[in-house]
Amino acid sequence: MHAQFRFKNYLLLLALSAAYPAVSHAAGAARVEFVSGEVFAVSSAGAERALNRGAELASGETIRTGDNARAQLRFSDGAMMSLQPQTEFRIDSYNYNGKADGQEKGFFSLIKGGLRTITGLIGKGQRDNYRVNTAVATIGIRGTEYSAQFSGGQDGVLKLSTGEGRVEVCNAGGCVIAAGGESAIVTGTTAPAITTLKPTLSAAPVIDPPSTLLTYAAVENVDNAGMSQALGATAGPLVSGPGYAVAFADDVSGLVYASVYPGVTASFDGSSRLLSFTDGDSTLTADTVASSFSLNGVLGWGVWSSGTQSSGSTPFPLSNLHYVVGKPTDSSELSALAGAGVTASYSLVGYTAPTSSAIAGTGSNVSASLAIDFGTAVTNLSLSFNFAGVTHNTGNVAGSLDTSSGTISSSDLSTTYSGLVAGPNAAYAGIAYTVDGTGSNQGTLSGALAFKKQ
Repeated sequence: MHAQFRFKNYLLLLALSAAYPAVSHAAGAARVEFVSGEVFAVSSAGAERALNRGAELASGETIRTGDNARAQLRFSDGAMMSLQPQTEFRIDSYNYNGKADGQEKGFFSLIKGGLRTITGLIGKGQRDNYRVNTAVATIGIRGTEYSAQFSGGQDGVLKLSTGEGRVEVCNAGGCVIAAGGESAIVTGTTAPAITTLKPTLSAAPVIDPPSTLLTYAAVENVDNAGMSQALGATAGPLVSGPGYAVAFADDVSGLVYASVYPGVTASFDGSSRLLSFTDGDSTLTADTVASSFSLNGVLGWGVWSSGTQSSGSTPFPLSNLHYVVGKPTDSSELSALAGAGVTASYSLVGYTAPTSSAIAGTGSNVSASLAIDFGTAVTNLSLSFNFAGVTHNTGNVAGSLDTSSGTISSSDLSTTYSGLVAGPNAAYAGIAYTVDGTGSNQGTLSGALAFKKQ
């Protein structure tokens, strides 16, 4: 083997702000998952502390990122947030006791700077329980992924772009709703308006050791207790054991290509990071896991910046191995989808930043979609991203779905991809890919994609 409320009256916003002042709770509001550069937390009393990975954040604290610095936060309700350089973000008032019972709330302020977030359970049942204030407008959500950038001050410019779901932006001049793929803008006291302008968030820096950062993704389904879970599945981590499929694109001795292997035994840590997998003939083991993410026990993806493949007595080094992993959808369900002639479209919910076999750095501006015709077992992947100033656009690349194993593969000469469908009725899909960048002197580019059925 080789290898993502509506307030009609702005005065009501002001009243609610007064009713819910910033207070400090004993329980942590968020945990710092990643820090690059100088990042600080400032308490409501003005005490400042440096933030490192694993630090806890409380209601009432302000997070400040320095020049070329950033932080990624995981809130206790499952929300994920990435803060851009030169950002001030305050957790005004936060409360979550482990379930959506009406007492939860997440009130925040973006004082200046930029962020990208996928919201958690707060605001899903009662959307008025979530808001992000700026000096010019207030952002409300309904279970969504969005990016925001604010220049700061009473005359500042707020730009917002919705990736998935619906975001509402309100001020004294009125409200607008930006649905998935739409953007909104507010300048000073002007009314919010739909626009083609998007936040200009900077790309993630290269970390030492090289790290490929993930976009965040969240599952919008919840169980009876209000806890996040995958569609039809039990919420929880990926558990070590047999029955997994792993698709990956790796660099071994300069050769990069995408592969998929079903029926492997996979090993994970408590955070669902893939540590190793084997099909009985060889074992691939991570030395350095640069980044990882998962969808509640259904699908995982990430990057090993270094690793080893052991087969017989000859080990092979692995470099920038992008992977997706999960237990494929049962063949009986795939057969039923095929028999019904179902055609499904999948939207992107997560990815790894592309890397190159020839030059250092990571790509950005990744967008992708996947279509599967279960009746004919044909897949079509469309992918676009930027790497070192060059835009790579694959167009539609055909592949095939093996309904017996739930795996996906293609054989295009310039773009190869492999993957799997996972979850009940193939609710999710994961793809590892390579793109030929030799024409632009970028070698072979590779990455991983996670999708959710629309």
